[in-house]
Amino acid sequence: MIKLQFDADPAQIPDKSQEQAASAGSNNSVGDSESILLRRVCAYLIDIALLGLLGIVAIPVMGILGLMSFGLLWIGIAPLLLVLILGYDTLCCAGQRQATAGMRLMGLRMQSKSGTNITPGQAFMQSAGFYVSIALTSFLILGVAFLNAERRCLHDFVSGTTFTRLT
Repeated sequence: MIKLQFDADPAQIPDKSQEQAASAGSNNSVGDSESILLRRVCAYLIDIALLGLLGIVAIPVMGILGLMSFGLLWIGIAPLLLVLILGYDTLCCAGQRQATAGMRLMGLRMQSKSGTNITPGQAFMQSAGFYVSIALTSFLILGVAFLNAERRCLHDFVSGTTFTRLT
C-alpha cells in the first residue's frame, strides 16, 4: 500500500491557474510567436484538408439533389460550402476547446487578447475576416504578421484574438 504524505502548507503552493491567467494576456516572445505563426499555417493546411474531405462528400450529394431538382439546387453548392467553412471555424473556435482540429493537432488555442475565452462573435469575425482578406489580397495581407512582434494578422487585430500554445 502506498501512503502519500504532504508536508507543504497548501497556502504556500502557487496556484498555476492564476499564473497562467496572468501570463495569458502577456506578449509571447518573438521566437515563440514565430513558432506559433508556423503552427498556424500548418493548422490551416490540416483544416483545409479536412474541409476538402467534407466537400468531397457534400458536392456529390448536392449534385444528385441538383439532378433530382432539374438543376435548381445547384445554385446552393457555393453557399453550402461557405457555410460549411465558416461554420466549422466558428463553432470549433468558439467551442470548449477554442481550436479547430488542425489547431489542436498543432498544439494551438485561440483566445481573446485579454486571455479569456473568445465569444462566438469573435470567432466568426476572425474566420470571416481571414477568408475575406485572403480573397481580396491573395494571401498578401498575411504579411501583416511579419510587421508586429506578436505575429498577429489583421483579422486577429480586428477580432481581438490571439493564439497561444497548449501546455
